[in-house]
Amino acid sequence: MVDSMGWMPEEVSLKTVFEERWTSRILQPLSDQPVEETLYVLSNNPLLAIFGAGAGGMSFYIAQNLGGYELILASTVGIVNLIGDLGFVGLSIMLIVMWPGIRNLLFRRAANDDVCRCLSFMGCVFLCQCLISAPSYILSASFGFFLASQFRSQAMARYRIFINKIPHPTHGEEPWA
Repeated sequence: MVDSMGWMPEEVSLKTVFEERWTSRILQPLSDQPVEETLYVLSNNPLLAIFGAGAGGMSFYIAQNLGGYELILASTVGIVNLIGDLGFVGLSIMLIVMWPGIRNLLFRRAANDDVCRCLSFMGCVFLCQCLISAPSYILSASFGFFLASQFRSQAMARYRIFINKIPHPTHGEEPWA
């Protein structure tokens, strides 16, 4: 609204901010300097691509590559950041751990209820958001939702617990006896 009235200078307008943050990233998603440096480090050190540099470890390789250790840069593309930090082995292990929670959304199992599917759906939303932008706390939230879905489903199946469902007495039984 302020921008449409011409109160802001052109270099700070909503149009230029939108073009710089979204349009240029969509057209060239891997042209950001931390992303380019991460891909350069991964191409020069294939073992890092396989096993990863550890959580946040890629920023040290990027700083070393740019000639200074006072820089802390991380890739802004989530999948590049995950491969740099976890490697393909770590990414595979992560997906194996997340699979039971993902399965609750993809396949309708007998022990599932709507809450399990909602938890799994939220895990998928957070995982997709993490793959788009790279904050690791979003990945942690995704893990939390997937694990909650998995544990609720396991508890319901193993102990025949029907959470949020009231048992109804059959003929001849006293209620709540």
